[in-house]
Amino acid sequence: MSVLPELAQIFYAQWDADHVGQGDCVPTSAKMLIRYYTGREERIDDIRAAMDLAEDGVQDLARDAGITLEAARIALTTTYGMPCAAAYARDIHFDELLAYVRAGRLPIVFELHGELPTRQDLAFGGLHAVWLVRDNGDGTLEVKDPDRWGLHKADRWILEAADFRRAYVAGAALGGGAVIPNEAREEEILVLTDADKSWIEQVVETKLIAVRENLKGELVGAIKAGFNETLPTLLDRLAAGDKKVETAELET
Repeated sequence: MSVLPELAQIFYAQWDADHVGQGDCVPTSAKMLIRYYTGREERIDDIRAAMDLAEDGVQDLARDAGITLEAARIALTTTYGMPCAAAYARDIHFDELLAYVRAGRLPIVFELHGELPTRQDLAFGGLHAVWLVRDNGDGTLEVKDPDRWGLHKADRWILEAADFRRAYVAGAALGGGAVIPNEAREEEILVLTDADKSWIEQVVETKLIAVRENLKGELVGAIKAGFNETLPTLLDRLAAGDKKVETAELET
């Protein structure tokens, strides 16, 4: 059985030690996606090398250029066993993108970062890749942004869906869009948290107590029913002068 982490346990930054070049928002987002869906923890530089090779046949970790949607799709599908589809923002409506999220197919989204007022990196506003992980259903979304640092870099980032929609649409002119896993994760093989295990143990214990009490009640009832049926019969037989009634029977 695979060991898969919860979303809250996953965060990597493009400034982590396992990267060399710039423009690493795409391989870093991919590292989070791979970890979530497969349980494997890959190095950012290795993912970048696979994407570089998929893009133009050249592995150049030091270059500043970003990775295209198609290169990311190819590397995830062929190198990391994560079949994905790539769609440009001009070809897939934002509401359709959110439908994929609600279905458990969490996409890497290429958006125009300057349109997000609550981003940490206010110095950068160009095309940027983030991992969209939840539609909260209240007009907000949860996004994991690899361009974060410091003590709070892994804090949950909840932002307005309207802002993210604007960033998604604005990124279309620069080749923005999404890389979308072909399938949702198999939730039945999730690892239970300690809180989940504690809750389940309490439920099981409560159920067992109820079963024991029910069985005890049924047993006592059966004994009483049997005694009530047997004693009158024996007394009737004695009253009728049945000498075959033994003392042992009465004791029973």
